[in-house]
Amino acid sequence: MLSLWEKMEKALSLLKNSLGIGLQNLPYPHLCVPNSTLLEYRQLEGRKGLSCPELFAREWNCGFPEWSSNVRYYRPSEYSHLSDAISCGVRGIIAFPVFDSAAPMHCRAVLELVTMEEKQDFDLETEKASQALQAADLRINLQPRLRPECFSRDQRAELTEIASVTRAVCQTHRLPLALTWIPCDYTWGAVDDISKSHVRLCNSGFLRTCELSIERTACYSDEEMQGFVNACEQLFLNTGQGAAGQACQTCLPSFEPDVKEKHVNEYPLAHHARKYN
Repeated sequence: MLSLWEKMEKALSLLKNSLGIGLQNLPYPHLCVPNSTLLEYRQLEGRKGLSCPELFAREWNCGFPEWSSNVRYYRPSEYSHLSDAISCGVRGIIAFPVFDSAAPMHCRAVLELVTMEEKQDFDLETEKASQALQAADLRINLQPRLRPECFSRDQRAELTEIASVTRAVCQTHRLPLALTWIPCDYTWGAVDDISKSHVRLCNSGFLRTCELSIERTACYSDEEMQGFVNACEQLFLNTGQGAAGQACQTCLPSFEPDVKEKHVNEYPLAHHARKYN
């Protein structure tokens, strides 16, 4: 049986081939573009270790990827390697919690990918990383999304009515964006040794412990907001996080004067909100 180290080396080798770019293997399972300042960033990270691993700690605890199109949208309290990353030319970053089939409920490592250009999204890298890790008997969890089949006929009718109201409010008051967040929960199960997510809507009695998932119908007057909507689709808000999470928790209206000022622990979309202002 391969060790975790050997599995990660195999996964990184496959990832190198699938991305089709000039990368070199280096000691301690990681890859780096030859002759780039990314190697300096990796060495600085290694020397400092994970004494203040804000990003990695969040990954370890939540179990889902976190990404930013540009590390500059983080604050030092949210990403302790921020100054080193900027000085070494790091821009985009995504961190994947890695799970081993031998211990599927426990995060065994965090795979960090960085780029030297601002990224609109990491969809391609996520797909390639997932395939490479699966081939090495490892996996990553992606945030499950609410699908149309999750809703009953009555619920779909209610969401259509809600969408009409939010669209009218958005247009009347010239709001840049209107989103609908829905309380739900999810479970993981194995089908043919592949982890599958099962998402369902929460009953009202469980609202205080549910996650909130975006409903795909969104109204936005600024086309650039599509990027923020895409970021919202890729994660859940826990009850209590952001205005939507607080409203769900208290069953009362909630207002945030400036979500860009929130810490990502309080509002996981804060760094994306800073990008789209």
